[in-house]
Amino acid sequence: MKSRFSQIRFKFQLTLGLQIVLLGVALAGLIWSATVARLPAVSAVLGLVTLGVFAGLLAYASSGHRKLERFLDALAFDDLSLRLSEQDWDQQLARAANHVLGSVRDARVETEAKATYLDVLVKHVPVAVLSLAADGRIALQNNAARHLFQLPRLSRVDDLAVFGAHLPKALTAIAPGRQELVRAVRDEHVLELKVSATEIRLAGDAGGDVQTLLAIENIRSELDDREINAWRDLIRVLTHEIMNSVTPITSLARTVDTLAADVGTTDDPEELLEDMQAALATIVRRSEGLTQFVEGYRKLTALPQPRIETVPLLATLADVRRLCHQDFGDSLTIEVDVDPDRLALQADPALVQQALINLARNACFAVEGRPEPRVRLVARSVHGRLQVSVEDNGCGIAPEEIDQIFIPFFTTRKDGSGVGMPLARQIMAAHGGTIGVQSRVDEGTTVTLTF
Repeated sequence: MKSRFSQIRFKFQLTLGLQIVLLGVALAGLIWSATVARLPAVSAVLGLVTLGVFAGLLAYASSGHRKLERFLDALAFDDLSLRLSEQDWDQQLARAANHVLGSVRDARVETEAKATYLDVLVKHVPVAVLSLAADGRIALQNNAARHLFQLPRLSRVDDLAVFGAHLPKALTAIAPGRQELVRAVRDEHVLELKVSATEIRLAGDAGGDVQTLLAIENIRSELDDREINAWRDLIRVLTHEIMNSVTPITSLARTVDTLAADVGTTDDPEELLEDMQAALATIVRRSEGLTQFVEGYRKLTALPQPRIETVPLLATLADVRRLCHQDFGDSLTIEVDVDPDRLALQADPALVQQALINLARNACFAVEGRPEPRVRLVARSVHGRLQVSVEDNGCGIAPEEIDQIFIPFFTTRKDGSGVGMPLARQIMAAHGGTIGVQSRVDEGTTVTLTF
């Protein structure tokens, strides 16, 4: 395009220059014939020639200007069907303008085709999509959104108040880039909505209109399935643990009852009393174990709301290391690695320390009996998020057990409670964070808390 416009400019300048020179020559001849030679007939002819050259100069200059005006008007008024004539003497300029108009026309067709494709895609995508303007108007909704809410009229976000006055407020309050769970109820129509928000800016004057694009999924059936599976796993574990305690208690109580009936008929009642005392002591121990089990369940179901404070991680991890050394002695190495030293997070210090103590104790148990047992407590800022990891070189966790370690009361230790990992996950969920586990059998385990 640069070379084409350079040629047009050169041709215009050359033609304009030649016409100016010709006009100057004609004008000079007119002056000479009229003042020096005093030839009236020649002067009249040269006058006509001068006027003709001047008229041609004006016509040439205005012709390019007119075509430029038509070209700019076509762009301004979106008239891309315009085609300038390429038959006259400034055909290069017309050809260049036609090329630009053709390129814009092709780009417009391609843009409209893409817009049509995206419109069809948005309308038929299985995820409900709503686009909210700043004034609460619903600028866009797809078929999935109409099917999800089943409303005959949905033009403003306030129309969703039939599912509860909280729903319009909850949808408009979601910050761009965030994801929230919202519950909506209308008669027997219950929705568990996972809503993701994205801010979009439409092209236009004054910087364009800003809208919020909401992607909405009803995860009610998925939550129901997970809840059923969670209850099934919980009931299985509860049944196992309770039966382990109740069965021997029942058996021993029956034995005590039998012995009590024989006390008056035996020749050696003291021996029967000793057996009864031993059985009763076992019943007491089993009952205490069952009480501890119930207490662990209470801890899981009565987690307090976090009280957010600034938690310096170096001091917190040092406290965890000190507590672990008190319980396990100095036979294992516990390292604390915080980079930078001033790293801190906004969380409930008591809950975070409780989660870290549970994880660190699990790691200490995992390295018992291992050569060169080592546990590392590491804190880092990774991609803008704070991560605290508990690493060990212990026995590891079998792949089939990884998915079960967060089930309440599931444990791989003989004397374990099975409460530590589920409690840590609940604490992280209360802080809006996540917990992840990586493990290899006979190599070690890394548990990472991401805030």
